Amino acid sequence: MLAGRHPVTDAPIIESANRTIPAFDLTFRAPKSVSLAFALGSPEMTAEITAAHDAAVDAALGYLERNADVARRGHNGTEQVSADGFIAAAFRHRTRRAADPHLHTHALVPNMVRSTDDGRWRTLDARHLYAHLLTAGYVYESHLLDELTRRLGIADIGKHFPRIWNEIGL
Repeated sequence: MLAGRHPVTDAPIIESANRTIPAFDLTFRAPKSVSLAFALGSPEMTAEITAAHDAAVDAALGYLERNADVARRGHNGTEQVSADGFIAAAFRHRTRRAADPHLHTHALVPNMVRSTDDGRWRTLDARHLYAHLLTAGYVYESHLLDELTRRLGIADIGKHFPRIWNEIGL
């Protein structure tokens, strides 16, 4: 997909070979308090935090699909057409490079979408993506908070560290 080829048949799926950006890395990061609870919590707590994080990532990507899924076509890509969804590969990480706890997911979105009007693969109009990234981050954060509250009864995980420390035996 990153090379503009069909993942099964290897046939070219996009006409323009002039795409300078093959994909976008959308990163969704849990707050440090959530990352610490994820790293140090019981297996049950870690599983619930993982599920909450994954649901929040899905909500943020869904928001972007509904609001920023626009293809470019025509001379210099000046014409905008609607598309039928992103393709994304999500990679969840437990730590950052320094090896400290940092729950986050990279969602790699190829710079191509299929237009709804003719079904052809076209370059993603990144202007819409960039315009909605900040809001998608807020969607992720609010959904994560809601999921943690429903799953663990924790509205602000940072305020509940004594309870968490007791639960994990520290």
